[in-house]
Amino acid sequence: MPQSRESVSATLNAIASRRPALHSILSAFEPLLTASAALPDALADELRNGTAPLPQARSERLAQGVPVMADAPTQWAAPLMRVAARHLLPVITAHQSLAGSRAGLEKAFDQDDSALAGLMSAIVHGDAGALTRAARQHDVPEAVFAFAANAVAGPVLHAMTQHHLHDADFAAWREGTCPVCGSFPSIAYLGRPDPDQSEFLRSGGGKKHLHCSLCTHEWLFRRGACPSCGNEDPGALEYLRDPQTPWERIDLCRKCNTYCPGVDLRETTENPQMDAMALGMLHLDLVAAREGLMPLAPSFWNTFDDE
Repeated sequence: MPQSRESVSATLNAIASRRPALHSILSAFEPLLTASAALPDALADELRNGTAPLPQARSERLAQGVPVMADAPTQWAAPLMRVAARHLLPVITAHQSLAGSRAGLEKAFDQDDSALAGLMSAIVHGDAGALTRAARQHDVPEAVFAFAANAVAGPVLHAMTQHHLHDADFAAWREGTCPVCGSFPSIAYLGRPDPDQSEFLRSGGGKKHLHCSLCTHEWLFRRGACPSCGNEDPGALEYLRDPQTPWERIDLCRKCNTYCPGVDLRETTENPQMDAMALGMLHLDLVAAREGLMPLAPSFWNTFDDE
């Protein structure tokens, strides 16, 4: 993967310069993306000072397709979620349409450790019923609560992965979902050749990486396989590109009617911040929606009304 990534701001500015029509939506999400990207390092001390058991990456479970958080404790996450919420909720509710949810969200993330651990468990296990009950309990619209919960949980999981699982071996993982939290990717990219390899090995490059929509962990995946249904028959994936930016594309599977945005870094000098880049692929999300395809990782910006 790239040795260094551009900032959220630099990535969004580059996108806006070539797609001015996206300026307003890019600007709307920039503060949250920027704050989220800074949080994992800010949470490091809180993670190190915690006393609750941390998740462990077990090779035998990974080889069975079981992500780290599937059977991991979540009590460790509670104090970090409280800190993350204090940073992010003011940003999330800064927009006038979400301001009315601020008080309810603040109460939801200022509960005791047991409640917050339960909320993290609901997020990583995709327990929609538990999230709905929590939203109703705190009088927050369900979609807003789910968005805020994922926004808070993501940097917490990222911090744990970056500062605790940094030496974990994920080589046995072959799934299209994240080996840490089990979420689908928001974007994929084809990497550039490794400069330390021989010229023969460097000539191809293009290893495929998936970028998690929740915890932002990245992992290698088979280039010709669908992350959703696993189909890897010849021609299983189709690709749609914009001729103006051929390094941007969507990888789509007609078998399960899903898609994932992608970037071919071999065809550009940019090193985009991937969460910002996923937002900047909105023009291709619209193309995919017209094709009747569903994103692997639905979000506020890539789901559209049928009308």
